[in-house]
Amino acid sequence: MADGSWPDLAAGIEPGLRRVPAPERRYASRAVLARAAGETLAAVLRDSGWTYAGRWSSTVPAAPDGTAVDLREMLVAALDSGDPAPVRALVRSAGKEGTKA
Repeated sequence: MADGSWPDLAAGIEPGLRRVPAPERRYASRAVLARAAGETLAAVLRDSGWTYAGRWSSTVPAAPDGTAVDLREMLVAALDSGDPAPVRALVRSAGKEGTKA
């Protein structure tokens, strides 16, 4: 995120992004990467004792204390700002709370 190379990663996940008009490509790339990373991060958090906050979105998990986090929103903010610190902090805190190795 911080080095700005994430659009290339998004293109690797969804090759069809190259056909998106240039003015919209950044937003489409951001959506692709936030969805893929959100799903992956949600799975990691669930393995650490988090649960689904609701039945309609797998990327809004609830921490053991009941606090819900919208992972896609967090990832989009991190991509827009180039600052992955909040995402890293979440991963670190999940590791401390985790029930699995």
